[in-house]
Amino acid sequence: MGINCRRHLAERAGLNALGLLTVITELAARHPEVWELQFDSADDAARRQRELNAERDKLAATVDSSLAACQEKTNREGERDMWLEISLADFRCLTTSNPPRVAQAYRQALAEADAFAIDSVRAQLLIYQKLAVKRENAAAALAISEFGTAKPQAEPLHVFLFTGHQIDSQDRPSPRFPADCEAIARAKIKEVLEAELAGLKGQTLGIAGAASGADILFHEVCADVGINTDVYLALPAHAFINESVAPACGNWVARFRKLKAKQEEQAKQGLRQPLSDSKKMPIWLQAKENYGIWQRNNL
Repeated sequence: MGINCRRHLAERAGLNALGLLTVITELAARHPEVWELQFDSADDAARRQRELNAERDKLAATVDSSLAACQEKTNREGERDMWLEISLADFRCLTTSNPPRVAQAYRQALAEADAFAIDSVRAQLLIYQKLAVKRENAAAALAISEFGTAKPQAEPLHVFLFTGHQIDSQDRPSPRFPADCEAIARAKIKEVLEAELAGLKGQTLGIAGAASGADILFHEVCADVGINTDVYLALPAHAFINESVAPACGNWVARFRKLKAKQEEQAKQGLRQPLSDSKKMPIWLQAKENYGIWQRNNL
């Protein structure tokens, strides 16, 4: 439940939690006989219901303060933030009993929204309507004209996600990707990409790491067939070269640096931030068997 957006992630998380608590507490109040079935006694059910009501009210106050701070910052910067306005409308929907005011908040938030934003908001309001939670607010919001006048979305984005083997290092005991198979791998990658591109409409993006071998080949072939790519590294570039590029010998380090320079020129911010500054796993993952930074980066 909730809308995915890159900004105000903490506020969205708080709103999502508030939405779930609101659903639970309202359904528990409306169907006490069902709620009590989860507990040993009616007293236990009532006590838990009071606790959840208190948690909901406390969370609402916290989210309200956080949204107000975001709004104040946005006002100072003099910029409109559609997703913040949607969050404010969502908060009003969950915490007020004034359907016309809720509808007006969504009308303002969606005034220049695209189809994705409008469909996301509609889907969430429909959940409330179907559950009969904040039903009057949801009905008033869904009646606004913006839900019938969504602007067309941009062309769809087709993403090619790639992961592959490194070129064998000189001391590898058994061959897996010998250097003399590079041309075969390049041809196969190109064959698959060209087949996928045939008749495809919309934007394209390739995503991969940049290890010697298949990863770098993928980026190079994407450039040949007109697909922009993003590089995702497990470690900072200098450490990544030592771990995943230099052991293959040949000209792989030079090709990695060429790819990195191209990314910096195209994206203006260089390669994306690496997954980690070191190979050491976070403490909550250190006990996980057969799992390291490379598996984590692939996932």
